[in-house]
Amino acid sequence: MGVTTVELGVQSLNDRVLAASARGHTSVEVLQATGRLRDCRFRVGFQLMPGLPGEDRGTFLETIETSIAVRPDFVRLYPTVVLRGTVLEGLCRRGSYRPLSLLEAVDWCKEALLRFSRNSIPIIRMGLQTTPTLERSGAIVAGPHHPAFGQLVKSALWYDRISPDLAEVSRRSPEPIICVHPWDLADVRGHRNGNVSRWLADMPLPRLEVISSPEIPPGEFRVTPR
Repeated sequence: MGVTTVELGVQSLNDRVLAASARGHTSVEVLQATGRLRDCRFRVGFQLMPGLPGEDRGTFLETIETSIAVRPDFVRLYPTVVLRGTVLEGLCRRGSYRPLSLLEAVDWCKEALLRFSRNSIPIIRMGLQTTPTLERSGAIVAGPHHPAFGQLVKSALWYDRISPDLAEVSRRSPEPIICVHPWDLADVRGHRNGNVSRWLADMPLPRLEVISSPEIPPGEFRVTPR
């Protein structure tokens, strides 16, 4: 029928988390399904849901490492959000389930992005895509939903990478310059200039410029004194 790619709703590769979330499958069944799909020459994508009931940062990172060993062709990360009218909403309201905060979800997914990238496994989406249904008032009860979630994660990773060099240069120049490839400019600056504001507050610096140059390779950066 012309199908070349199959995405699996893996969600987690921890059986305790899968059972607590009533997913209806086990980690072994995920691995078996992946093997059968590969035998039929399909590309295989994994969809993971950090923050499900029973999950902590440790079990999520175990899922990441197991996924890396299986080597899916690509991954999507959908941090768990609580939708109105679901069983999860009832658990949340009774205090039996606490969704991740936005900061926690960004932190978990930042580490996932780093580990998958080091193993050349692309993450093609992070965070639920905003739809008219999700935009309805009260549709999302709780959880780390953000329309620019993917950018928040990538920007957080840039912040961690650049900060040591920026701190070093700022000791010699009060007005350092960060230079990056044009493709990376928005993520380095951060959502609504979030990274720039944080650097100015944390260093602190009287002034900071973030500029683009096609001479800098994508994914790289340079920090120089003014």
